[in-house]
Amino acid sequence: HFVRYSDGDRYGRLKLRSLFDYAQDAAGKHAELLGVGFEELRQRNQVWVLSRIGLKMQRYPEICEPFALTTYPMGFERFFARREFRFVDGNGKPLGQASSYWLLLELDSMRILDPHKELTDKMPDNSDMSLAFESLGKIRPETPELHLCQIIQEAQIDMNGHLNNAEYAALIHNFLGAGKYPSYLQINYQNGVPVNSQVELSGTITADNFSIQGETDKKIAFQAEGKLLSEA
Repeated sequence: HFVRYSDGDRYGRLKLRSLFDYAQDAAGKHAELLGVGFEELRQRNQVWVLSRIGLKMQRYPEICEPFALTTYPMGFERFFARREFRFVDGNGKPLGQASSYWLLLELDSMRILDPHKELTDKMPDNSDMSLAFESLGKIRPETPELHLCQIIQEAQIDMNGHLNNAEYAALIHNFLGAGKYPSYLQINYQNGVPVNSQVELSGTITADNFSIQGETDKKIAFQAEGKLLSEA
């Protein structure tokens, strides 16, 4: 990949939303190769839903800079299917890494299925590979000091009819403001957000840390926490 001009922020660094875009695109393509992609699961009345993701970044690449992305499944944990991501620059030096938890749902009822029982024969054994995070737990948001409201537009909606996973990263970017880049970020997705919803964002930002919660219709849509790069 090369960082496109449209993927860069005002300082020429890769936007958080675009980073998530590249990651979910790679995950989707790899899932297709394994026979557990979007179309294959639709035929089985099933769908993947991202539940949690943890990200560690050493540096965000700049506009026109080459970088590479690797992804691989990492087995199962309770009702979660785990997937890893690794980002390196054009010289092979690490940029960052991520761990993610995915839920397998029955499409018409949204009932949680056991991915180990449903898909274990399609998943490779990567137990010798590394984890960015040993586990991704619950997030306990701090008492909010800042507030922001955003209306979800049609262009932000994905094929499941809800706010796209990467758009949550854009909400976090907007809440943090210009020139603030997470060195660590965890997002826990709680409830789907349909078009025209008003998302109420609240949270705290210090020189080093942040905590954010998004609500819509008095339901928690997502929770996030993280640390900021000191060089940013």
